Amino acid sequence: MRKLIILAVAAMALAMAVAGTASASVNVNDGVGHIDKGDVQSALHWNNGDFDKNVANLKFEIAGTQTQGNETRWQCSGGIQSRTSLVTQANVGKANVTTLKSSNGKQITGWDLNGATPGTTGGAFISGKYVGAPYVGYCPAGEYFTGFAGNVFTTTYDFSGGLTVNGVALPNTPAAVSPVA
Repeated sequence: MRKLIILAVAAMALAMAVAGTASASVNVNDGVGHIDKGDVQSALHWNNGDFDKNVANLKFEIAGTQTQGNETRWQCSGGIQSRTSLVTQANVGKANVTTLKSSNGKQITGWDLNGATPGTTGGAFISGKYVGAPYVGYCPAGEYFTGFAGNVFTTTYDFSGGLTVNGVALPNTPAAVSPVA
């Protein structure tokens, strides 16, 4: 009887260890990856009934940044010169998700993430800097200024921040990337 109890406890411990390892199924890199249903349920503390009742209201978001650039350009006798102002702000994007279902097509098993749609406005200021010429209108030694060229405006996004569902952080276990030899 004692051996049976010890074996039962050992089997239960092994099952819990395997279940614990298998449940970490959020794998997102730069807004692309996969989320399992169980990770959403764990994060939101939902049982199956809660999940079924609230699944339509899930909102996946990815934190990141948006950087806006304004490149001021001018012509010097030796060619175009420029100075760019860069401002980086926080931005939370709506995750673009594809719902995955079981083979019977009725039960949700998870979601694939296919990037993010940037938020409509930038958030909190993170940083600002200038790159390029030391000042607008600068020409290298021996050259002279001949006029302004059109400005170039850019906006870039980086969604490598944390992933949330309904405002609750999801654990992320990104796949390891093998180094290139």
